[in-house]
Parts: sequence; structure tokens; C-alpha cells
Amino acid sequence: PEHEAIILIVGAMGPITSWPDFFCKKLAANGYFVIKFDNRDMGYSTHFPANRPDGKNPLPYSIYDMVEDVHDILQYYTKDKAHIVGHSLGGSIAQLFAIKYPKKTITLIPISSPILAKDNLKFVETDQTILDNMWKVLMSNKMYPDFERGKDEFMKIWKYLHGNWAVDEDMANRYTKRIYETEVIEPA
Repeated sequence: PEHEAIILIVGAMGPITSWPDFFCKKLAANGYFVIKFDNRDMGYSTHFPANRPDGKNPLPYSIYDMVEDVHDILQYYTKDKAHIVGHSLGGSIAQLFAIKYPKKTITLIPISSPILAKDNLKFVETDQTILDNMWKVLMSNKMYPDFERGKDEFMKIWKYLHGNWAVDEDMANRYTKRIYETEVIEPA
């Protein structure tokens, strides 16, 4: 805690283990106090009824509440500022955190995340066509109850999200396995 803090914010569907131990240990070895956590609805955090794109069962929180979660977690571990790192949805949360709490932000590192702010730090919505296409791919996942059947469905998502970049399939399968271990209860 006496070292400069770095807070790692995972993306949608990502459990805390999305930030691998070797990565966190490397950051710590370079003098950082590493803070990582499960976002709402993931891993060991509070879970809410499923949100659907048709508006039924909307979640009882917003991305702005998730920004406050980051603030509260940071305040719990250190009253100081931190490097704010976020992946995908976590990158969006990180950007909004930096806008709302610039004095708590040393650096901002959004990874694989849309840029949310342009001139004068005004919030910019992601194009609806992009969101619709993404939801179509995400919601096409059949979510088989076991990893062996479900990994191919997840691989479709990872390939879509990677665009023209090659997917490290071993890493993607490890990531998917962790999702199954923390989010999907496999039948006995």
C-alpha cells in the first residue's frame, strides 16, 4: 500500500482472473501496489438478474455506478491517486473515472476500449450500429453449461472482438475456462 497504486478494471464478462497473476506480479515487482477486483455481476461480486438488449430485466445500476465502485475500492485501499487501467468495458469505466476524478488519476490506460471523450471531455456514445452488431454476436452464444461444449461459442466472440487481429486461442481458452469456473456452474 505504500507504493504507487495501479487499479485494473476488467471488461464485460471478465472475472478478476482476466488480469493474470504473472502480469500482476510483474507490476508489483516494478514497484506498484496492484489493485484488481470483480465488477458487478462477475466473479465474487454481487450478481443481478440478467440484462437483455430488449430492455426486459434492466440492470439496477449504470456504468456511472461502476465508476463509483472504482472510486470506493481505490479509497478503501489508498486515499491517494492511482494509475487507472481498464480493458474493454473496463476501459470505458476508466475513462469516465478520469473525467470525474482527475486528481485521483496519475495516468489513464484504456485497452481495447472506445474513446468516450472528445473536445472538452464530453461523453460520446458508441455508434448504435456497432453496438447492435456486437450484441448480436454476444447474444448468439448458446452458453452451453459445460466448458468443452461452450468454448467454441466463446471463440466466435473472441474472434469477433479481435477484428482482423489473430486470436491467441490458448489464451482465449484459458480465459473462457476461468469464466466457466467463476460464472457458469457446470452440472455434476
